[in-house]
Amino acid sequence: MNTELFFAFIAATAVICTIPGPNITLIVATAATKGVRAGLMVVLGTTVAQVIQIAMVVAGLAWLISAYGFAFDLLRMVGAAYLVYLGIKAWLTANHPEREITNSESLKRGFFVGLANPKSLALLAVFIPQFIDPTLPTNFQFIVLAFTYLSIAIAFDTLYAVSAGYGGRSIYSHRAKFYTSRLSGLILTGGGLWLSSLQKNE
Repeated sequence: MNTELFFAFIAATAVICTIPGPNITLIVATAATKGVRAGLMVVLGTTVAQVIQIAMVVAGLAWLISAYGFAFDLLRMVGAAYLVYLGIKAWLTANHPEREITNSESLKRGFFVGLANPKSLALLAVFIPQFIDPTLPTNFQFIVLAFTYLSIAIAFDTLYAVSAGYGGRSIYSHRAKFYTSRLSGLILTGGGLWLSSLQKNE
């Protein structure tokens, strides 16, 4: 590995991982309303999705999605629709008795939103190659950088989940639950609309 490029990649990835996107939106909303464990299960789901995305890029499928706009748009719109669905559901059920969400439900939500998040796929396919030294073995560098990105993303996502989970639970009266659910609904719906507005070249 080129040490200078590697540390530059770590710094750039850390900055990128602080920018809220569909994954972080779902993690924060879930942890704030359902607790740390549910938030961490969403993190697990998004992580599994990102591992699959790494495999897709290695297999060359990222090029297919990049070359054919309809594939990218389809992936993006599925993720957007799912976020909007979760947001509307959170808004409408804010005043209802709270149902405990299962670990499998949280994991499934994280997986589907993570898999349909084009930000991760674009990062792997376009951003990472900028930090590869052409004088060294390419595949090895790509794998190292991809899993370095994954590790940093997991660390930040976990921090978001724990912070939102404990922050949400510390003020969780019935009234706070209502407003937190409504706010989560707005955030999720807004995240879905933002995702749907992304252009292919973003």
